[in-house]
Amino acid sequence: MDLYNYINSEDIKEHLKSLSYQFNSIEASWLVYQSGKYTLEEKISAWNWIIENMPDCEVKERMNCSYRESLHETLKAYINLMRKYVQEYYESEGCVYTYGYYHAGYDEWCNDLEIYKTVDDCFDDLFYRCDEEEKNKYVGIRVIRRSLLQDKRTIEAYFNQDKEILNINVYGEADDESELSTQFFDGMWFAFPTPFKKGDAVIRYDEKKYPADRLEGGILILQGCTPEWLRNQDPQRMQKYLDGRNGDTTDMNVWGYFQDEDGRIYAETTYNYMDFELYRGPYEGKSRLMKALSSFLQDKIDLSVLLSAYRKVILDEFTKDVMLTNWYTDEELELAGLSDIVKLENQSKTKAMSK
Repeated sequence: MDLYNYINSEDIKEHLKSLSYQFNSIEASWLVYQSGKYTLEEKISAWNWIIENMPDCEVKERMNCSYRESLHETLKAYINLMRKYVQEYYESEGCVYTYGYYHAGYDEWCNDLEIYKTVDDCFDDLFYRCDEEEKNKYVGIRVIRRSLLQDKRTIEAYFNQDKEILNINVYGEADDESELSTQFFDGMWFAFPTPFKKGDAVIRYDEKKYPADRLEGGILILQGCTPEWLRNQDPQRMQKYLDGRNGDTTDMNVWGYFQDEDGRIYAETTYNYMDFELYRGPYEGKSRLMKALSSFLQDKIDLSVLLSAYRKVILDEFTKDVMLTNWYTDEELELAGLSDIVKLENQSKTKAMSK
């Protein structure tokens, strides 16, 4: 089994392959867990392969991860728990289902307000009169099972277009189940080498798939990455992370500069660095400013060029947003001394008609 294929970021994948990086059993198990490219059944097969082909080991206690004497036995318990959740998920008695979807043409998650008796009913409604091409535009599908019984348990499953479960989340689970289903893997922290450097433009590997499904989305101009920063700045603190005294998956950070809808730049930290890939363009509209910022941080241009680019891009975007020609007549714009806007608009119309 090629463990590199479970890395979400193609750039990190190629970088680790170039280093001939050898994963230990715990790293391999976590890579399978966090992969966004495989179904739950495929992940279970991969964990079984790890159990059969990679050495067993203990799992050290961490801040948010309990000590486990045997990784293999823990993986077996995790697999059994996932199968239990899937079985319960499809038991339709005493529950209702609702669904949501992410359509490639809508740029946001949409939720159906109806309730259904089964999972299949949800898919029948979603794919009603849907040909194969249209079906493939549903890049994200989630179906939620809500119990009407006393337990009030909610189970959320994400699917691919073939109705295969990608991952499953349970809300209202017992503490011992929660400790295994979420805290075990999410309580880990790793320092995989990355190819990233200051000033690189990066983006989440699935950003084009779910561009509105993140707290922080879009292009990130990188200032730093947790493992590389710790290696260079604070090796003793790095050891504390590796020993389990600090950190979990939410501390596998990248930080730098994002851009909001108005084009303004703001600093933010987010995770997980293993999800990020190099962004290679295009830079259009307000994102041109991100190209300038990247070049500045990499000492390719000086501050005066960056500030000039900022002024130019922001003014261009502001002018575009005002849409004066949609609000006022040409005569009104002429009387307001804005004849240049009328001229540019007429030139644009002429070019459009000539094509």
